[in-house]
Amino acid sequence: MPLSFEGSTFLQIEMNVSRQIDDEQVQTMHSDINCFGWRYIPKVGGPGADLSQPILFPMRTEPDAAWLGSGAITWTELTWDQNPRQWHIIQALARLPIIEMSSFIKTKGRVILMESRGRVLE
Repeated sequence: MPLSFEGSTFLQIEMNVSRQIDDEQVQTMHSDINCFGWRYIPKVGGPGADLSQPILFPMRTEPDAAWLGSGAITWTELTWDQNPRQWHIIQALARLPIIEMSSFIKTKGRVILMESRGRVLE
């Protein structure tokens, strides 16, 4: 699976499936996760923001199926011309050593946003 910007691939993720996880184990993989976001609304007619605040987005994962395997990631260092806003970030990440690769788990299912439990972080 390639990740790219404007047609320039900067990360390639590969997975080799070794086995499907049985349904009983998949049911134990249901979980609640907390994601972090930032709500930003720019000011009209001038610099700055009308609203800028950290947000907590609780979610529930409900996988229907899962597969276990091994994999690899390959970074491609882009030039400034290929991705002017993020090239320095991609270069820094690509230069980090890969110390160890863990098992890969691929899931198919749903992630449900629990907006009633979301809140502004202070």
